[in-house]
Amino acid sequence: MPAPRIHYFVADYDRPSWGTGMLYEHVVLLRELGYDARIVHERAPFRLGWIERELPVTHLDALDIEPAAGDVLVVPEVLAARAPGLGWPCRRWVFVQGGFLAEAGLGGAASFAALGYERALAVLPHVARIVARHYWMGGIDGI
Repeated sequence: MPAPRIHYFVADYDRPSWGTGMLYEHVVLLRELGYDARIVHERAPFRLGWIERELPVTHLDALDIEPAAGDVLVVPEVLAARAPGLGWPCRRWVFVQGGFLAEAGLGGAASFAALGYERALAVLPHVARIVARHYWMGGIDGI
């Protein structure tokens, strides 16, 4: 069975951002390790003007690949409520970089699990505890 493709959903926001930079760097690292990882932006031909990385980028309004059930879609916490509406059949992981943005990204849902997320990735241990206690509703399992 081939390794899953990994799609990182990134907002079409062309301002320098540590969070956006981190998403791009994850894709760089995954590709260096041999994974088929890519950035997903909303509208073609959007590209970040402030980051100098040559990465595969696809756009929701002009998909050049079909997401498969075994693929993984990684979504930053601020866009968490958007992913279910994409209708992609793949697994969903939420990437929580800052605990203070998590609630806004839920879009009124009770938890990330309620939005269909299988896993939550947290940058820092205290953020993992915040997610487990307040936004996962299943304890630390899955974080």
